[in-house]
Amino acid sequence: MLYNDEGILMTGSDAPLGAGLWMWVITTEDLSVTAFTPHTICRYGDLAFKAPDCSFYDCMNADCTKCSTDKDAQWPEELKAEKFEKAKKAEG
Repeated sequence: MLYNDEGILMTGSDAPLGAGLWMWVITTEDLSVTAFTPHTICRYGDLAFKAPDCSFYDCMNADCTKCSTDKDAQWPEELKAEKFEKAKKAEG
């Protein structure tokens, strides 16, 4: 099932065409060694066959259309690493 940004199920002609599963791969410069990572994202519609613009760890949303390296990009306050570090310390 595919939902739009408002959480409404998209069906029929409203649903975007195509889906693409993108996996990050690490390789040496001479291509003699390649490793497939477990990092994947699924992209739909116009993005299905377009590679993400940033690395896996820079993706700020599920389909990797927002990158932390983008100009003026900011993580939502509740997702900042400092929040998680403080929560772990409080639990421990």
